Amino acid sequence: MFGYPAKDTQKIVSLGIPVIEDTAQSIGAKIDGKLVGSFGKINVLSFYATKMITTFGEGGAVLTNDKNLYKKIKSLKSYDKNVEFELRYNYKITEVQSAMGMIQLKYLAKFVEKRKKFLRYTKKN
Repeated sequence: MFGYPAKDTQKIVSLGIPVIEDTAQSIGAKIDGKLVGSFGKINVLSFYATKMITTFGEGGAVLTNDKNLYKKIKSLKSYDKNVEFELRYNYKITEVQSAMGMIQLKYLAKFVEKRKKFLRYTKKN
């Protein structure tokens, strides 16, 4: 939360427990040199206005390296292109919102540094 990653994530993963990481406010943070969001099975991001990256509205992303999970997630968000019935939802964001998020990714390191600067300032005062 607020850029502080859960340091016990690696321990939980090593127990064989499936982990879903939420890095909406800690994207860009690292644990032992490894980016948060890369430890668990799934990483979720929110792009709301108060998060590290925003898409100027609602929206989010689900990230995974697991091909089966990827196919399932993709299937669940594409409710209008499936023949077989399965409860699905419209979790899509617009192309314009996605483009804004992609542009902000280029500035992620600057956003992280700016928050670190704020933290240092608040610790002094």
